[in-house]
Amino acid sequence: MAEKQYIRSLSTKILIAFGTMSVGLTLFSLFATLITTDGERSKYATLLMGVFQNLVVFGLAAVVTSKICYRKVLKPLKMNVAPSWKGIAMVVAVYVVSLPALNWLVDWNAHITFPDSMQQLYHTLRNLEDLAQKETNFLLQGNDLLITILIVLEVGLLTGFGEEIFFRGAILGAFEQKKGLNIHLSVWFVGILFSAFHFQFFGFFPRCFLGIWLGYLFVWSRSLWLPVIAHALNNGMVVIVAYLTEQKVVGADAIEKIGVPQAGEFPLLALISAILTIALIVATSKIHFRKH
Repeated sequence: MAEKQYIRSLSTKILIAFGTMSVGLTLFSLFATLITTDGERSKYATLLMGVFQNLVVFGLAAVVTSKICYRKVLKPLKMNVAPSWKGIAMVVAVYVVSLPALNWLVDWNAHITFPDSMQQLYHTLRNLEDLAQKETNFLLQGNDLLITILIVLEVGLLTGFGEEIFFRGAILGAFEQKKGLNIHLSVWFVGILFSAFHFQFFGFFPRCFLGIWLGYLFVWSRSLWLPVIAHALNNGMVVIVAYLTEQKVVGADAIEKIGVPQAGEFPLLALISAILTIALIVATSKIHFRKH
């Protein structure tokens, strides 16, 4: 059942969402300046910045947008529906089965080359990627168990919540409310937007497919919490694997290289993984979400 809409225009809803988010970004910049000392910041300060970003830049923007457009928050953002255990089991199964295919896609995307005529663009995009990777390495390396748990909570759970309530709850939710729009096109468009917003071209495609998967979870389950769980699982495992690698529990790149073939080899495991993932998604979506 469609929500009662006090603002019906899709473009107006999107403008409100991104306008509110822009205000949050301004506040975020001020907050980052306040907690940065002599151009440097601690790991705890970085985590605080992440908390502010997810709760204010994304979370508050989604809440304000929903309140303005629908006069309500929980139901329009689909926060009032708990995920089923079957749905959660499916999310975990898809994550495990898709890992080789996702690893191959990550590796392929990271090694994309540009023609000579586009080298300036290549270096610009590569510099942005290197800056993001430097920030990631700073956060993930040299951690004890306590700070690893804090990073899992922030990068996994809180980022999963913040990005999902904005991109799936507010943005995709607005597309859903627009009569006549193809839901598949809406899911794909928001997935592409989600990936583009990270400004990391050399991770664009795996993040794009993640966004599309999260969008379908949002639509099929009619719950914000299932894509939040899937997002948190994806992000949290990156942190956990980094910690286990530093503790020498697992070998360096042992998880990331599953599905990535040696140079010149055919990515057979990645192909099998992709086929099984698609089959699993189609089958389980029909079983668990056929009502929707």
